[in-house]
Amino acid sequence: MTEEKTLLRSDRAFFNLPQEVTYLNCAYMSPMCQPVLAAGQAALLHETRPWTVTPQDFFEDSDRVRAAFATLLGAKTQDVALINSVSFGIAQAAQVLAPRRGSRIVTLAEQFPSNVYPWQAVAKRRSVDMVQVARPNDGNWTEAILAHLNNDVSIAALPHCHWTDGSLIDLEVVGEACRQHGIALVLDVTQSLGAMPLNLAKVKPAFLVAAGYKWLLGPYHTAFLYADPAYQLGEPLDPNWITRRDSDQFAELVNYRDALAPGAVRYDGGQRSKFLLNPMSLAALSLLLDWGVANIAASLGAYNRVLIEKAAALGFETLPEAFRAPHLIGLRRPDGVPAALVQGLKDAGISVSVRGTAIRVSPHLYNDENDQNHFLEVCGRFLK
Repeated sequence: MTEEKTLLRSDRAFFNLPQEVTYLNCAYMSPMCQPVLAAGQAALLHETRPWTVTPQDFFEDSDRVRAAFATLLGAKTQDVALINSVSFGIAQAAQVLAPRRGSRIVTLAEQFPSNVYPWQAVAKRRSVDMVQVARPNDGNWTEAILAHLNNDVSIAALPHCHWTDGSLIDLEVVGEACRQHGIALVLDVTQSLGAMPLNLAKVKPAFLVAAGYKWLLGPYHTAFLYADPAYQLGEPLDPNWITRRDSDQFAELVNYRDALAPGAVRYDGGQRSKFLLNPMSLAALSLLLDWGVANIAASLGAYNRVLIEKAAALGFETLPEAFRAPHLIGLRRPDGVPAALVQGLKDAGISVSVRGTAIRVSPHLYNDENDQNHFLEVCGRFLK
């Protein structure tokens, strides 16, 4: 039985967006929700008074954020590490997995570089070949990826949807193929987690990383790492003090120890306590859990279907619904995107992104029909 979804209403004021701004660019950076802003203001006041910061404060908010992210992902709390960036998390995964010499690492054409550069570095050190899956003409990334997976591949480093246009990958199918060939699946889900469901139990990645400031609605300089239990005994990339066993005993920190905290906590980045940012992340994750990711996906999918239908009258093309994410779309024209249109959108106060050959449109629950109409009206001026 298909679970019934609730379409969530648009609320611009909740996201602190003025009426004159048409923001269709959550894939770039999310506007800040009112509860996230309030949490940040309270946390900043707290941090200005260090005599009120207790040793427990170094751990309690971190643990709450870790638990909230784990709940959103469908993981256990101990499987999650708090990090500062996607590239750090991918580098950590690369260090633990140490792809075998002579094997191959599979990525996508035009994949976001945070899930490419760390693999290029390890490929040089370990004589590993990088294989880039070309963009398929029919938009079916899944079949294109499957054609590259075999016993010579050690790592498949992929997203859930492509960051330039939302073109979708069936990770459950790809995950199963990876397991058949003994391939470690490493995911950067920055452009999907929080906006569309992911079944962790069926995908079964070795590692998964997501930045917090886009679809997770949190602040910049926050990110999360999931490590499958089979990969939680690796060497940390950042050998900091707070990931040591019993590090909450401040008086004992002079007695250096090798033992690390259990689980993926050993992969936490330094200064993970983040007295300002952790309360903001917790507020954002709590909102997502309250709204429900499936409901968010259904709401944004409905919004984009209408936008795509209207945009077709201006000559815009996009992928079939089966091959694209619900929340992020790429609008293309056979003769390309005119530079004058890009500037015209900016001059009209419309925030979208041009990525590759597509105008990337990525709305959220702050967008309404007026935003659609404004975007299309300005496009119409330049596409006559």
